[in-house]
Amino acid sequence: MTKSPILRLTDFFEDNRPLVLYTGLIGLPGSGAAIEHALNVAKTLEAGGFRVILLPWTNDARPEDHLRNGLFLFQGIHYIPVGNPATNGASRLQSLRVFTGTRAPILDFLKTADLTAVAAIITMEGSAGYSWKLRSLCKSRRIGVIAEVTEHYATNMPGQSFSQIQRVDMAARIQMVYPKYDGIIAITTYLEGYYARKGCKVFRLPPVLDTQESRWKFPAIRAIAPPGSLRLVFLGAPVRDRHELILEAILQMRKDGFDITLGYVGSSRQLMESLLGERRRLLLELGDAVVFHGRVKECHLKEILMAADFGVLLREDARWSRCCFPSRVPEFLALGVPILCNETSDLAEHLRDGSEALIVPDLSVDSVKATLARGASLTETQRARMRSNARLLAESSFDIRPYIRPLESFIQQTAEKARQNK
Repeated sequence: MTKSPILRLTDFFEDNRPLVLYTGLIGLPGSGAAIEHALNVAKTLEAGGFRVILLPWTNDARPEDHLRNGLFLFQGIHYIPVGNPATNGASRLQSLRVFTGTRAPILDFLKTADLTAVAAIITMEGSAGYSWKLRSLCKSRRIGVIAEVTEHYATNMPGQSFSQIQRVDMAARIQMVYPKYDGIIAITTYLEGYYARKGCKVFRLPPVLDTQESRWKFPAIRAIAPPGSLRLVFLGAPVRDRHELILEAILQMRKDGFDITLGYVGSSRQLMESLLGERRRLLLELGDAVVFHGRVKECHLKEILMAADFGVLLREDARWSRCCFPSRVPEFLALGVPILCNETSDLAEHLRDGSEALIVPDLSVDSVKATLARGASLTETQRARMRSNARLLAESSFDIRPYIRPLESFIQQTAEKARQNK
């Protein structure tokens, strides 16, 4: 009889540490913020005495991560692609099966696996039907089931368009199914409070990273732009930020004689033109003051970010923005890049104006201009101090180490409660 993947992995590890499975729409290494977050959560759990296996909903894996035993390994974390439930939308029946959880390769994988060593399963995203069936499976096996919640979808969320069935499904998952889970990992205080009011056991975990990894090594000396100039950088998907405000403010500042530039990493000029609509003229008027780097390799990404005076983040204050926590914030800070932003999400809890950040008072061109002027007037000494403060904040608030023991305790308590349920 062929051993199941989970049982074989337990034998492979050659230790008695309990397993935690982390699954969901997280993608593969290098594909975006979701997998980066999952990897960092896994590293936190591994440091807390668990073995973690990521189970991304993908059909393929990266060939370079393949191990001889059939597993895949990236940055010390094992993973197994379990299959993608998505359809091309051509069949309404297949789409309905996804929403009901009938079409869910992850559930097929778990049903045929030996889960006796699994203490808890953490899931991110998925349909309400899948989420309920996962709860039922975990309950029957006396395994703790935990939802990691990083979003609270809204119809006015920028860059998103949801059908009626999607809206109903997401509402059912977030408001009805997740409160029945053994635990919730919430990324912000807003989500923490939401589920706490529903009587859930909640652990708040912002985006974390290992600041001691070589990729986040902070250089002792680096070039600093002179007063009167400002090098800005935007990282990631641009659909949620108010780029028309920052671009208009930069244009007016440049007309006033300030040398301010902005680099976009991870997005294209074509996408930005589409987002700006009639205001795409801003890109033409700014000319080479705006540079689009597109997707770049990690080594080049680090060079671009560390050459900047500030990372930019400018969002509407709405329910969707209070729920999510931009993963680029700890990444900027770890590399010693202060942030120019307005206060949304939990940013005000961490960032101090004039220390690690320059806070834009409100979403207007005049406010952005005034904040840019403050940044451009900083002396080299002040800029160097803000860089150091940014790094210190990353180490104190977003490094995995302060969360190791609290998260370990949360998982242990959740797993113990699940084992005692009959």
